[in-house]
Amino acid sequence: MLGPPSTPPLKRRARRLRRGKISRVAVDEMGEVIGFIGGQPEYDGRVWEIHPLVVRPDLQGRGIGRALVTDFEDLVRQRGGITIRLGTDDTEAMTTLSGVDLYPNVWEHVARIRNLRGHPYEFYN
Repeated sequence: MLGPPSTPPLKRRARRLRRGKISRVAVDEMGEVIGFIGGQPEYDGRVWEIHPLVVRPDLQGRGIGRALVTDFEDLVRQRGGITIRLGTDDTEAMTTLSGVDLYPNVWEHVARIRNLRGHPYEFYN
């Protein structure tokens, strides 16, 4: 099931995100959160960035992320958006990937990533 965050802690987090942004959760039949997608508008709402997209690791590959993205696309379209982008960045030098030319060995750099200052990427591991 997809929808806006519904439990009190998720509602509080969603309120912080709200101001024109999108936040949606996927829950299982027991009401447990199994995925989350958020996004924010850019360029007067014509372009949207997905940030973040998370699916519980043990449930990945089952179409949950796809359903979240499809739902996100529908909401963006309803708001007049015409493009969605998924970006990656480390603009605050919080990991060893910041300021590094990743090419041509992207996966070598990713395999050796270190968290220097509490970057949230560890949350997704």
